[in-house]
Amino acid sequence: MKQQRGTKEERKEHVLAMMQEVRTQVTSQREFTAERVATAAGISKVWLYEIAGEEFSVLRAQLPGSRKTRDEELAALRQENTQLRLQLEKAQEEARLAVSTALKKAFAMLEQWEQENLELRGRIRLLTHRLEQVGGYVDIVAAPSQGKSKGHLKSVDTDS
Repeated sequence: MKQQRGTKEERKEHVLAMMQEVRTQVTSQREFTAERVATAAGISKVWLYEIAGEEFSVLRAQLPGSRKTRDEELAALRQENTQLRLQLEKAQEEARLAVSTALKKAFAMLEQWEQENLELRGRIRLLTHRLEQVGGYVDIVAAPSQGKSKGHLKSVDTDS
């Protein structure tokens, strides 16, 4: 049994040596693959991960284009998520403010138009009253077939 352990340790040393040799030949993670290391060591990829999976991951992570560890990726994603939530809250607040401002402007315009409408109605009453005094108009009620229910003012001309 002791002989088997020595063999396993020797295999691991051999795999690590092959891994280091392949590492010196490559320049990026794309080139430093499990298959390439396993082929150089004369073993399968599965056996490579069994014997020296952690060491392979560490060496690969040191190369350019390295991937972050899961903890680092999760931390980065959590930070990004927090920033996005803050941006969302800010955008929602800005939208609420914009809607509130637009509504205030709309109500102000409605009030202005209502005031102008009242002033125009007052002027119409005044002009109608003046016309009644001079007798210059006749109130004509629209015929029901025309679909209008309000009367119309028409000046009285003796020429027409």
